[in-house]
Amino acid sequence: MGRKKKSLLKRIGITLIILLTAYIVLYFITPSVPSYYYEKENDKVLAGLEIPLLEDGETLILHTGYSLVYDEQTEQARWVAYHLTQDELYGLYDRKDNFRSDPLITTGSAQLEDYRKSGYDRGHLIPAADASWSESAMSETFFMSNMSPQEPKFNRGIWADLEAVVRNFAATNQEVYVVTG
Repeated sequence: MGRKKKSLLKRIGITLIILLTAYIVLYFITPSVPSYYYEKENDKVLAGLEIPLLEDGETLILHTGYSLVYDEQTEQARWVAYHLTQDELYGLYDRKDNFRSDPLITTGSAQLEDYRKSGYDRGHLIPAADASWSESAMSETFFMSNMSPQEPKFNRGIWADLEAVVRNFAATNQEVYVVTG
């Protein structure tokens, strides 16, 4: 197995451990956290949700409904954070698959061409389905900064299952705060 593939698999494994740990913690603790969002033209806009805490030199990128910190070396997000509520689960907007570079990454994000013939899926860190409550939020989940290379079986299998678990948790508990990356 190549060094890059081992590194990718290790990163995916760590991501799963973090997500499962967050799920377990959220399952047993009902946080009383104030809303970090404000309404603007019917779109929920993130207003400074920093999960995890920013390190020196990191820049928080704010998109409609989620925030991220971008890693230039890997050309992908170090993490993406978002808040999902029960009311947002049954969105009004359909997926359009408009993958594109992120205009807020001033040094340039990964490109669509980076994935062509690579054997990897463009795996969403915030799933498009979790942002279907707003046309702009849904569209912004297709920025390449929100993608992470994933093995097709992983992306369409266990990752999709984990996304469903997160949505089920939001449906059952009114809301969930999600960090992935």
